[in-house]
Amino acid sequence: MSHRKPYISVHKHQMRLKKLCRESSLPVDKVRQLIDYFNFVTTNPPGKMPRAQFRAEMTELFTLNDDFMLDNLYRCFDQKNRGYLIMEEYVRGMGMFLSDNLSIKIRLCFQVYDLNGDGFISREEILQWLKGSLVKQSHEDDTDESIKSSSISS
Repeated sequence: MSHRKPYISVHKHQMRLKKLCRESSLPVDKVRQLIDYFNFVTTNPPGKMPRAQFRAEMTELFTLNDDFMLDNLYRCFDQKNRGYLIMEEYVRGMGMFLSDNLSIKIRLCFQVYDLNGDGFISREEILQWLKGSLVKQSHEDDTDESIKSSSISS
């Protein structure tokens, strides 16, 4: 019976790898690289990537520096809202992030901008995004009012 156990383990591993390839739309070699990278960088705690570590990795690897963007990108990766990513979530998320397929990239962008996850990008959600990109013209101006007045005048 002990000779069957490694086969079952290898078989499960291969099935898991195939599933991740389908779910991430990435080839096997890229999925393996992502798995290896995830396992290399998630040592404390092992197998879990906390939000802070995700943000640091994305900043270092892709020079993403916007806190609001990073938090919302993380939210799209952390599908079960655990507060950390497991390897499968990381691979699926990076599959969307790294994809050459335009429809996959559009879907990820939509998910990032859909702050409440209701399937729509509302005016309020757009205003939230604009708040982060506007520079206050004076200390007396209210950012919300500045955004609303500039969107009305356009």
